[in-house]
Parts: sequence; structure tokens; C-alpha cells
Amino acid sequence: MVETPDSELRTQASHYAEKYGKRADQLEAGLEFYSLHLLAQDPVFADELLGGDPTESADLGEFHCGGSNDLGIDGILFNPSSSEVAIIQATWRSKMTDDLIAKASTFFNGLLQWSDHAVVQTANDETRALLNEIDLTVGHQRTTLYFVSNLATGENSKLRAAADDAKSKYEALGWDVDIVIMGVAELANKHAEYENSRDGGLAEDITFDIPRDRHFVVQEPHRVLVTAIKGNAISEIYNRAGVRNKLFNQNIRLALTGRLNSEIGNTAKDPGQAENFFYFNNGITATCSSFTLTRGNEVRAMNLQVVNGAQTVNQLARVLKKTDQNSKVYVMFRLIETGENYTKKTDLADRITKFQNTQNPVKASDFYSNDPIQEWLSRELSAKVSGRGATAQFYYQHKRGYRPAVRSGGPITIEQLAQMRHSLLYGPATSYDSPRSFWDAERVVYWQAFGNEGKLATFWPEEDLWKMAWAITVTEDLKATAKVMREKARKSGVSGNLESTYLQYLARYVMALVGQGVEALIAESKVESFKELMSSRKTFERYMKPLTKFVRQSVLTEVRTRQESEEANPKFYLSRDEVKFKSLSATLLESMSSDLIEF
Repeated sequence: MVETPDSELRTQASHYAEKYGKRADQLEAGLEFYSLHLLAQDPVFADELLGGDPTESADLGEFHCGGSNDLGIDGILFNPSSSEVAIIQATWRSKMTDDLIAKASTFFNGLLQWSDHAVVQTANDETRALLNEIDLTVGHQRTTLYFVSNLATGENSKLRAAADDAKSKYEALGWDVDIVIMGVAELANKHAEYENSRDGGLAEDITFDIPRDRHFVVQEPHRVLVTAIKGNAISEIYNRAGVRNKLFNQNIRLALTGRLNSEIGNTAKDPGQAENFFYFNNGITATCSSFTLTRGNEVRAMNLQVVNGAQTVNQLARVLKKTDQNSKVYVMFRLIETGENYTKKTDLADRITKFQNTQNPVKASDFYSNDPIQEWLSRELSAKVSGRGATAQFYYQHKRGYRPAVRSGGPITIEQLAQMRHSLLYGPATSYDSPRSFWDAERVVYWQAFGNEGKLATFWPEEDLWKMAWAITVTEDLKATAKVMREKARKSGVSGNLESTYLQYLARYVMALVGQGVEALIAESKVESFKELMSSRKTFERYMKPLTKFVRQSVLTEVRTRQESEEANPKFYLSRDEVKFKSLSATLLESMSSDLIEF
């Protein structure tokens, strides 16, 4: 039996209900947990929450809020800096009712009360702990509210109007808030996208017909097919078995599934407007490794990827069928031959994708993953230092989705490596305050993070590999400590452990301070090198335990002082305070020279 989106969603909800100790028929609870696991795969959360592993194997129970006194929140996801926050409400109903729309409207408008400390204190332990940890503050987060349902909700006008009204209120207050409504179709699309992104699936060989009299081919400097293609032909390509969202797999952003522009579909299916579709729509741009044009109008494209026009493809696939031969819908279609494939993305393909999507956020680091230094680091970090001596086991994920055939430990992403090394060499302020500067066109900060003494490099000296191994190990140890502290605080219902609320975020900051102490040890010949320090766990802990303890205490004192002075979000401002970092570093070095730290 072929599973429909409804039956597939029921299967997923039952599975996740049982995963977290509920009955299989507790579908609303299952939908809450399924939503957490689905949205945790977003790149802004995945590195931290999933660690490179499949979402099915993760335990996301600590991010669940459901139950009495949950303030209408079923789950909260956030990245370490709390700069991206997802707040989820999930509901399972037999039909859409006014009561359900009222419930959704209350959720859409909930941010005002969730940012009120007095209101937060009335919540259950799980909800209160999560809201305290993200510290909702105007201007510090980009917050997305997800209303999730098993119903067909995406185009419900009352639901959409309630969301738009709430969003307008947030905009007037200066809040950076988005509201996403996900019904059964949107959940199915999102699930398919993440599956395709994870398994590396591609629509490798696509053959389709174009009108004989409405196309031309540009041969130089790059082969480009330009045509006015029928809308039902686009729909037929998308709806083929094994294709669908694979058309978007190599796009920098996943196919759009939030609030789709339904006007595209409405125009396409309106008999009175269909013939004007070509004039109203911006068209579709796609790349391929190669294409051939035979019999005058049959196109065969290898590794076809839509880089602009994902909404147009989605909407045409939704409203037009292969049998709609009489449809008057035509759409502008450009097919650019780039020579790329799944494992080798050309510079031309990178630039086409980037410039075709300037209106949407992109992950800039994707354009650096094929640099020689990145390929070298991917090999050498795994071969030379990962799991050796005191070094934590890890693999370097220099490009999104990369996994070595044989691996142990979790991934260290290109962004994480850049931030850790730059923090160690130049202080942590830039990595917290200007993370985008690592990927700007000038590459000044990029080469500070990945080069030798700030200059272009294709390899690192051996000691630099061990220095990076040390930084990764210390940072990951601190994050693990922070996670244990948070779990302990949540289970005990105690919210007074200040360090548990900031240590994960400031792990890189603490590491950079401790690194100042290690450099002093090496300068005084108490330790020969980072390589010697990482030679065994015994040597590592002999020096790291007292240094890390001193630094953690110094940072704790500083955060508490800032909190008592009523500084909003002290961890946020401390991480960017270069003067205070230098002051804390000086205190550490003075304490070491005065033998106040015993090794």
C-alpha cells in the first residue's frame, strides 16, 4: 500500500510517541516530538543538536515543553548563541475549527508574555528552564514560531490572517519574528527535503520535451538553453517517481516550504489568467553538468538542479497535471551547462547559485569548501590528530553533509573550526560579533582563521594541527560539561546554577582564555608544545584542570557581576568585549607568574 501524507504523518507521530515513552495512539504528543526532530535538522540547529548523526537517533527530550502550564509551547530549539530560536506548537485534530484558529492566534501572539520574567516563572519546570536559557530579548534573536498540525492548514485564510496580524505587531515593536504554518503537506515536503539533503540524492538523468519553435541555445562562453516551456511539463518532471525535491538538493537553501506564494498557483489554474503567466512570473533557472538537444525538441540533462524558481516549480507541480495538455501556462526556463556534479561543484555553478538567490539567506561557507586548505584539513586532521593521545575523536566537515566512509566521533564544521582557531589566535570577539566576516569577499578574516600568520596557505605546520586538536578537545569538553550541568539543573528543577545557562555559549571564549595560559606555559618551557600537551590524557589533565578551573571561576564572577548590574544578556555582551577579554587574560597570566595556580 502506498502511504499518503496523512498515513505517513500518523506513522511518524506514533513512532515518536513511543520513542519518548508514550502510547502509539497519543498522536498529538507524537507530533510534538516529531516536529522537534524534523526542525532540528535545520542547518542553524543541526550541528549542535544532532552532531552529524541522523535525527532519528537523537534524544531531544530536553527541548520538549508539553504538559500543564507550558504557556502554549510544545518545544523550543535554539543554537548555542541563542541567536536563532524556533518555538513550536503542535496540535492533532480531526478538523479545522474556530477554537483551533483561536488557539493558534494565541500562540502567534505569545512572544510578549514569553519575554515577561514574571510570566515565565509561572511555567512548568521544562518550559521555564528553556525560556530562561534563551533569554528572549528584542534584537538578539531571530525567532520563528511554528504552528504544526496534521490538517491541511497551509492555505486556511483565517489561520493565515491571524499569523499576518501577529507578525505585523512584532514588526511594529522591532522584533525579528517569522511565523510558519505547517500542515500535513508542508510536513511531508520538509521531511522529503531533509531526506534528500541527507542521502545526497540527485535527479541524475532527466529527459523532457520543449516547444520546437520557442527555444534557442547560446554556445559561448557557456552553453545555455533558453525556452518558454509548458507549465505541465515542469509539473511532470517534478512529479516523476524518485525526482520531486531532488531537483533542489544542491541548491544552497532547501526548497521553500514555509509560506509558499499561492498566487503563483492561482494564476496558473485560472483559465482567464493562465496565458498571462509567462508575463507575470520571473521564470526558472536551472543548472546541469551537461545537456543534449535531440530531435529538435527533446532535452536530456544530467544532474539537473533548480537554483532559482523553487516556488514556481512547487506551485506548478501542485496545480497542473501531465494530462493538462490544453493548459495555456508557459514559463521562462533557462538551463545552464556548468560541468558540475554532486562531488565537484564548479566556480561557475557556485556563482550562478549565489547570484540567483541574493534575495534569500545563503550559507556563505559553502563557497569555500573546495579550497585546497579545506581539502587538506579534512584529510590531515582525521589522519594525524583525531583520537590520538588526549585528542577527542572527531571528523572535519568542511562541506555540508560530508561524512567520511569510516568515522568516529562527531563533526567539527567549517564554521566551528574557523571560529575556534580565530578565537585562539586573535581573541574571541570577532567570532561572536562578526561571524559573517569569515566568508566575505576580501577573505582577510578567512585567512586569519585558515592561513599561516594571516596569509594564504595550502597546509599547516604540524604544531598548528596539534594546537587545533587541543582547541577542539577543550571546547568539546566544556560543551559536554555544560550539557551535564543543564540536564542536572532541569531534572532538579533548580534554575539558580548560573554557569549552566552560559557555559555552552561561552565554551569558545573560555577555551581562548585557557589558550593564553598554555602559550605562557610553552614560553616558560614548562610544556614543550601543544603536541606534547596532547600526548596523553594524563599530561593534558595535569595542566588543563587547574587552568580551566581558574578561567571558569573568573568568567563566572564576571557574568555574575554583569547580571547583578542588570546588564541585559551578559553572556552576549561579554563575548564581544575585547577589553574585558584582555583584562581576564592579564589576570590569568599574573596569577600563573605568582604561582597562584598549581599544576
